[in-house]
Amino acid sequence: MQAGVVITRRERAVGLPSPSSGLARVTQRAGWPGPLRLTSRAQPAYSSQAVKVSGKRVLITGGASGVGEASVRRFLAEGAAVVFVDLDQERGFALERELRDRDAPVRFIALDASAESEIASAVQAAAQTLGGIDVLHSNAGIAAGGDALATSIAEWERTFAVNVRAPWLWSRQVIPHMREGGWGAIVFTGSTSGMVGFPGAIPYTASKGGLLNLMRSLALELAADGITVNAVSPGHLDTPMTRRFMEDPNDADALGRNLAAHAATVPVGRLGRPEEVAALVVFLASDDARFCTGGNHVCDGGLTAA
Repeated sequence: MQAGVVITRRERAVGLPSPSSGLARVTQRAGWPGPLRLTSRAQPAYSSQAVKVSGKRVLITGGASGVGEASVRRFLAEGAAVVFVDLDQERGFALERELRDRDAPVRFIALDASAESEIASAVQAAAQTLGGIDVLHSNAGIAAGGDALATSIAEWERTFAVNVRAPWLWSRQVIPHMREGGWGAIVFTGSTSGMVGFPGAIPYTASKGGLLNLMRSLALELAADGITVNAVSPGHLDTPMTRRFMEDPNDADALGRNLAAHAATVPVGRLGRPEEVAALVVFLASDDARFCTGGNHVCDGGLTAA
């Protein structure tokens, strides 16, 4: 993929800085004459109760599917404007097209959320599109299996690059924008696997544990700036990433069997839904959660209560 930021598939430039200025090329589809603005026309298509994050400017990584997609939809339903990024261009553009057809204030940026060379440009583009950044939902992540001996160095490093290093890089880029606005909220998507041991997924559990302590340290560093930092740690969810992790190309029945086995371990008797996690993310980004910072908020159907 060419390094850079793509806002839409059509190629009509909107006067934002060119690649030579240090900002990746930003293009816009006909019918969007300027930066995103919330309008009375846009909001009724989603919710008449846009009170939690109404008017907030939100940046979401890994927003094309799973928890990230649910987060995009929920923030829009609550009256926010959203820029989301993802490596999956097909799903990302399809989601953007669906939402913009309903007058939603949303744009998609196609990039690898762990690519350091692209993150600064993407954040600058998002801030210019939205008029600032109030909320970061750092959701992009990968699940890597393997025990201590089977895990390769490359798998370990890639998992930490996406699950720990990237959230830090996105955070350090949005913090100046939040400080400028005198307010901000950062929410990481963690995992219950980062709270307890989980055999057979050494790089994933270690990375998610590291993410939780990154969250706690950032919360303390940024508390005086009015910026809250929290994590939402889901348990067993039915998401595309979960399904990829549980598939076995040599066993056609493995996916169904593994999903059922995981659901059986959850006290409420089922897998969680991405929308349930997104609701908690939106709360932590809202004005109602200004006193909540440094917390790991579990959404696991009682899995870790025992």
